[in-house]
Amino acid sequence: MKHFLYFLKKQPLLTGILAIVVAIISIHFIPTEGLLAGGLLRMLLSATMAFFLYLISGEKTLENCGHDVGYTIKVMMPYIVIAVILGALSLLSAFANNTLQADWYIRLPLLFFEMLFVGIFEEVAFRAVINDAIVYQFRNFKYVFVLSAIAVTFLFGWGHIAFADVSTPLLLSQAVAKILSSGLFGLALLFMYWKTRNIWACALVHAIYDFLLSLSMAFFQIEPVTSYVKTGDVGLAGLIAMSLQTIFAVIICIVVWKKVGRNMDFEEMRQNW
Repeated sequence: MKHFLYFLKKQPLLTGILAIVVAIISIHFIPTEGLLAGGLLRMLLSATMAFFLYLISGEKTLENCGHDVGYTIKVMMPYIVIAVILGALSLLSAFANNTLQADWYIRLPLLFFEMLFVGIFEEVAFRAVINDAIVYQFRNFKYVFVLSAIAVTFLFGWGHIAFADVSTPLLLSQAVAKILSSGLFGLALLFMYWKTRNIWACALVHAIYDFLLSLSMAFFQIEPVTSYVKTGDVGLAGLIAMSLQTIFAVIICIVVWKKVGRNMDFEEMRQNW
């Protein structure tokens, strides 16, 4: 085992690929029922991804974990505002069609517990692991951060619809829209990771975003989303919603880039990451 771990440390790209394979298989093939079970699974996966990240980046994984948390939240505030609006609309819709759960006060902290580790898991796996693996493997490539941005955007988006049925134009359109909307959200968080090197701050933003969007699950008996591609009128409504989210994501991604991207020295980052 010692020799295997040493080998992984010397092969960051291979380590990153292995981590993403583990992450995607775990998301789509390990069943969980209930908020507590989902949270515990994500907590275990978070620890697993953190281990992979440590193999790739070593001590640098923890160097900035206490820095720029407030700054990251401030810059990403437009996403949080959108989550508040969408979460409120979801609550109103659920209130009109469902009965309030008697144990909502228990379900609410359990939901936050699950979403917290969803944020940590997805940020470490689909942001830090992918980015660091590519940067360490291809450090001498001048446009290594462009390569990282493409990989992070696509893999984070595709990870949400991996193995989904895309056999019809409607299903395929939903899949593309989901890849774009999620991928662009991930790209904005990647900009913040480049700026701060604090993946834990990015994870906190991600967790708050998902928690606000999922609030109705705490108060009402609503099944969690298991697939982002669906048939019929539900699929068409989903396509419209995801298309709007993509438009907002493009705008916010540009705003975030203007705030943080123009001040980054990518040559220095490439040498010292």
